[in-house]
This record gives sequence, C-alpha cells and structure tokens, in this order.
Amino acid sequence: SSDLLTISTRPLVLDRAQLAALAAVPNVRAVEPRSSFGGRVYVGERRAFAQVLGIADFTSQQVNVVHVASGVAPETGAVLTDVQNTRQGLLSVQAGQSVRIIAANGAVRSLQVSGEGRNLDGGQTVTSDGVIVLYATPATVASLSQTPGYDELFFTLADTRPAAVNATIAAIRRTLATVPGYTGFTDLPQVRTAGEWPGKSSFQNLEKFWK
Repeated sequence: SSDLLTISTRPLVLDRAQLAALAAVPNVRAVEPRSSFGGRVYVGERRAFAQVLGIADFTSQQVNVVHVASGVAPETGAVLTDVQNTRQGLLSVQAGQSVRIIAANGAVRSLQVSGEGRNLDGGQTVTSDGVIVLYATPATVASLSQTPGYDELFFTLADTRPAAVNATIAAIRRTLATVPGYTGFTDLPQVRTAGEWPGKSSFQNLEKFWK
C-alpha cells in the first residue's frame, strides 16, 4: 500500500488520453478518477443523506479501490450499497432490490441494487458521519447530479517527501490546466498514509450539494 494524494476540482470530463497524461506525471504511480453526488435517499418514507460515488471502471481500479463484496459490479442505472450501510442500520437492501434517490433536479430515481461494496473511505463516511454510501458508474452519478465529469482524483506517489509531493502537485496542476473547464482545486490537496482516513473531508465536500 502507498500514500494517497487526493485532488478535488469542479467536475471535469477526462478522456483516456487526459487520464494517461496525469498517470505519466513524474512521481505518480497510478491515478484513479471519481465522481460524486450528494443528496438524499428514501429509507422507507424517511429521507436520509446519501453519497453516490462514481467509479470509472470497477474491473481495473488501482487506487482507493472499491471492492465488490457480494453480487456484481453495477451497470448504469444500478448501485452497490456499502457493507457498512446495513451494519450501521442506515439502509438494509440486497441485490435485486432498489433504492429511491432524489436527483439534483428534484426527480426521484429508482436504482436497482446489484450487490454490496467495500471501501475504506466509504465505510468511514458511513460509520463516522451517518451518511449512506452507494457506488455506481460515472454515467449514473451524472444522471443524478446533472453534471458529468470527475470531481476527485486519487494518486499514489513513489516519493512522498514534502518537496517531492509539492513538485508533483504543481505538475498535476499544469496538466489539468489543459483540460477544458478546469478552474483550479476546490480543496487543499490531501496526502495521507495508507489506511488513514481524511476525517470529515468527505462530509464537508457533501455540504456544497446540500446548501
């Protein structure tokens, strides 16, 4: 396992060539893009806070991996439910059932559950913040948020000494500057050691959707 660098931006549509350019930045071992939607999901007739995370390719993740614990990876229009959702008593659903999520435009979307997923960050968001976490394709997330693109980039780095990290962040910023729509980082870049959780940052990122 390696140290993890997290870069947050406004949603950016990145193609394979652009992701390859990010992966080719000196000192970067691997990069994983992720999209997110913060909103509400129905639990019975009650509405609860939820975060839906878009995974670019469930079969070839390298960084901050979401593991399929049971069932199958979701296709567009479906979700994995984090294993902690049930354990914490927030949302008990199984493969074949569905969840109702309120999209950004107010429409209620019914998404089928394809199985359960496990991820360190996601599980901590459930247990620490009481937020339901679901995993989906980027297309599903975009259909909920009405905004396509990735808003988080996870990098593993070869050299995690401060000077090397700062140089890598500067090189990532230069690479992203060539992407249409890039306006800078929306949060301070975060570096943490393997297994560490970035506290409440995921919860704070959600707040921008709720205000």
